[in-house]
Amino acid sequence: MELVGKEGVYRLDLRPLRPYTQRVADTMDVDLRGVYAAEARKDELATVNRQRAPELSNALGRGHGFAAEAFVRLSHVVNLAANAIKRREATVILDEATAFLNAKGLVTSRSPGGSADLRAAVAAADPEMAVLNDLYEQLKALRGLVQVKMDGLGRHFYAVQSVYKSTDRTFGMDDGTQKDLSGPGPEPEASGSDTDDFLGTPRYNRY
Repeated sequence: MELVGKEGVYRLDLRPLRPYTQRVADTMDVDLRGVYAAEARKDELATVNRQRAPELSNALGRGHGFAAEAFVRLSHVVNLAANAIKRREATVILDEATAFLNAKGLVTSRSPGGSADLRAAVAAADPEMAVLNDLYEQLKALRGLVQVKMDGLGRHFYAVQSVYKSTDRTFGMDDGTQKDLSGPGPEPEASGSDTDDFLGTPRYNRY
């Protein structure tokens, strides 16, 4: 796996999978630049108001979409790599291990095909298996990174949505006035004080 061109684009060499499937190209680029661009705006959550919330929500949603697309693509190739490993392991154990063990003098009359442990050892030492396993781990690692970023952007998106849909009727008033946006509400319960509480509970006019 290598970075290609601008930071955030990862190129994966999928040629080891080609003997086992024709459903992949030689390489696959995973472009996470849109994901990183959306992540860079997460600090705006601290100061976002109802006027800016729709645009920020849209940017985070786009970033989440880029991450979700990359996650689906990587999951598909992870499954192809897992299947390729199983097929290669079966080939080694069923077709190649016996001859290898026989040449090493490790085959007995009781186990003419070699013991299960020895055949598994031959498979583990197979160079092609090592390449496939390395690719599989790279794919899983990149998919894990994408999932973390996708989940984070999802949380940020819903945090902005909660701001935009806030029931606080004074939220987002840039002129500093407390304007009731939805008409008169019920009388607040008596608290023994004529001042607002710490959370900023709005006061209402009495008619």
